[in-house]
Amino acid sequence: MTTNLSLPAWLRPLLCLSLALALALGSTPVVLALQENETEEDGDQPWQAEIIDTDGDETTDGYRAEQAIVRLAPGADLAAFNARHETSVLAEITTRNIYLLQLPSGSDEATAEGVLGDDPDIMWSELNFASQVPEGRPGNFFVTGASDEISYTGQYASDLLGLDAAHVCGTGSGVVVAVIDTGVDAAHPALAGRVLGGWNVFENSPDTSDVGNGVDDDDDGNVDEMTGHGTHVSGIIAQVAPDTAMLPVKALDSDGVGDAFFLATGIYYAIDSGASVINLSLSSTQNTRVVAEAVSEAASAGIAVAAAAGNLGRAQPPEYPAVDDNAIGVAATDASDVKSVFSNYQGALDISAPGTDIVSAIPGGATHTGAARAWQRRSFQARPLS
Repeated sequence: MTTNLSLPAWLRPLLCLSLALALALGSTPVVLALQENETEEDGDQPWQAEIIDTDGDETTDGYRAEQAIVRLAPGADLAAFNARHETSVLAEITTRNIYLLQLPSGSDEATAEGVLGDDPDIMWSELNFASQVPEGRPGNFFVTGASDEISYTGQYASDLLGLDAAHVCGTGSGVVVAVIDTGVDAAHPALAGRVLGGWNVFENSPDTSDVGNGVDDDDDGNVDEMTGHGTHVSGIIAQVAPDTAMLPVKALDSDGVGDAFFLATGIYYAIDSGASVINLSLSSTQNTRVVAEAVSEAASAGIAVAAAAGNLGRAQPPEYPAVDDNAIGVAATDASDVKSVFSNYQGALDISAPGTDIVSAIPGGATHTGAARAWQRRSFQARPLS
C-alpha cells in the first residue's frame, strides 16, 4: 500500500485522534428511504435481519439473510426490476442509485450474486455482509474501570505521540471528523459544544444518541456490550484534536454490529455533509463493493478515511476497509511502543499508534462529572497518528 502519510499540519494531530480510536481501533445529505413495512417491531428492521454464517468461524463475517445490495444503471426502471425478480426495496441511497433489496423467501447466495448480477439494468450486485467494531468480535472484551479526568488528560499516548508539539502546528480548527459508530453522547463534558448534528442511518433520523436498546441483538449472551463505543472514540478525538468538530453517524447498533449497506450509507452521508476525515473504528472480513466504492469516493474528494486493523492478533484474514488502498489502516501499540498483543498486523496496513489502556469518555458524562472509563486490552485501542 502506498498511502501518502506526509499529511498537512492540521491533519496530523487530527488523525492522531483517529488511530486513537481503537481503530484496530452542508450539502444535501444522503437520503435513506425505509419502506413503510420496515417500521414495525424490533427484529423486523432490515439491519436486524439474521446473519448467515457460511464458514462456521465466528470471527469472520456472514451476510444478512435474504438481502442483496444492487447498484442500478442510470435510467433503469426500479419498479420493473423488482417485478422481474420479485424483490422489494428495504432501503436506498438515492443519490448513488444503490438499493438494499429484500429477496424472495428462500433465496440463497446464488440469487444475489448470480441471477441479479445477470440483469442488464444493474451495474453490480452482492450480499449484504456484516461489519462490526473490533472489540465486539468473539474473544474480545471491554475491561472497564472507573477513572478520572486526570487519567484522561495525562495519558502515556500523549507523550509517545508528541501531542504538545503537534498542537503548536494545529489543533484541528475548521476540520470536521465524521465518527461512524454507535452514536455519541454530545452532552458529555469532554464533548460539549464539539458535536454537530448528525444522522442515524438505521432510523433515518437525527437521533445519534449512544444508548442501548436492552436487547442482545447479536445473540452472544451480552446485552448492549458496545454501547459507548462511539462516545469513547469521540473523546479521544477531542483530546488529540481539541478544536475539531465531530459529525456523529450512527451505523452500528448497541452491540457494535452493522452491515455493508448501512456503513456505505454512513460514509456517503459524511461525504455529502462536508467531512474532512472519516473515522471507522470498525471492520469486516469481507471486501464488499458497496463499501469500497464509498471509501474510494471519499478519497477522491480529498477526505482521509482511517480504519481499524482488527483486534484478534492475526494477519489473516485481512480486515476491510483498513487494507483498502484508499484508507489509512491502523494497528495498535502499547506503552512500550510495541505491537499490542491483540492488534492485527500485516503489510497492507499503513501505521500504528497507542491503543492499549486508553482512557476516554463514556455516555452519561453529565452525571459522571467527566470521569472516563478505561477500555483496556482487547477493548478500545486508541491510536492517534501524529
